[in-house]
Amino acid sequence: MNSVLLILDSPSLTDKYQQLTINFMFNIISICFVVECVMKIIVMGFFFGEKTYLKDNWNILDFVIVLCSVLTWVLELLTSVDITFIRGFRALRALRPLQVIKRSEGIKTIINALL
Repeated sequence: MNSVLLILDSPSLTDKYQQLTINFMFNIISICFVVECVMKIIVMGFFFGEKTYLKDNWNILDFVIVLCSVLTWVLELLTSVDITFIRGFRALRALRPLQVIKRSEGIKTIINALL
């Protein structure tokens, strides 16, 4: 769903209703990722321990993506003026499909081999 929304979200989109709908869907997806991250941190622990959340490189990627989403929300809430650098953080949404890779062992093996 996130990849489809990334395709639909373009700078030339002028219809306000479509922009609001896409932003609403992005927020729902972001909330799902944040909830997943928080649940994993609660279950696994954050850093201290043998198999904690930040000991896995794929979880670090997830955490960075979630952190960027939260940072974008905070910046949008704190600034009443439209600041262009906030849109730069929105570009990090393109990293979200990488979260799907960790669920597929075959693709994960190929990516790890490439890295």
